[in-house]
Amino acid sequence: MHNRHKGTVLVVLQFLLIALIIYAGRMNIWSSWQLIAILTGFAIAAWAIISMRKSKLRVSPVPDPHATLVTSGIYKWIRHPMYLSVILITAGFTGNQSGVYRQLIFILLVAVLIFKSIFEERLLQKQFPQYQEYCKSTYRLVPYIF
Repeated sequence: MHNRHKGTVLVVLQFLLIALIIYAGRMNIWSSWQLIAILTGFAIAAWAIISMRKSKLRVSPVPDPHATLVTSGIYKWIRHPMYLSVILITAGFTGNQSGVYRQLIFILLVAVLIFKSIFEERLLQKQFPQYQEYCKSTYRLVPYIF
């Protein structure tokens, strides 16, 4: 399968899983940890968007041929802050008492985002010779952990 098609499949799968989390029945959202996760996720997304203003923001993991590598702002510590923001926001919606169905969808979403990040990094290494060095000084999703 061509890279562009793989990227499209990953994006469709990501948004389908997010939709399933949102529409998988009643949500018990507003415990304090859920609210913190959701607000932190939105803050990270905003910081990532501001940091990427020099480049071309895309949902697809396939980089734009004219994009520039962003290594400042939040990208100084995390290579995929938008994926982290999706994880935090959906974790907040998944919650403690959302049922096994929603939690399994959340786990599948995290797996898709990790796979998507690995796929994207392979393409970024081809496009940007300095990307491998950048990876040595940053974390994929969570500083000091992963």
